[in-house]
Amino acid sequence: VFYFETSNPGDLFALIAHPNNALTITPDTSVIHITAVFHKKTVIFYQNIYGLASHNALAATVMSTGNDVNIFDMNCFTESLKKAEVYND
Repeated sequence: VFYFETSNPGDLFALIAHPNNALTITPDTSVIHITAVFHKKTVIFYQNIYGLASHNALAATVMSTGNDVNIFDMNCFTESLKKAEVYND
């Protein structure tokens, strides 16, 4: 797992599009759209709001257990990693 800070949108696009990028984990809507364009596996975090969905067929969604996207069920996160085919028991 690597954590990267980007200083501009070009760096962000390059990082997501990079061939070695096996998975992106993000709550950021713009990143979710970029991963869809590049057909990248993604685990996305959404607030538990009805009607939110990603247009990325390779995305697995973790819904928050409340109004804070940072509060979620760890089992749901694990299942999302399995769906993204990057985690095995």
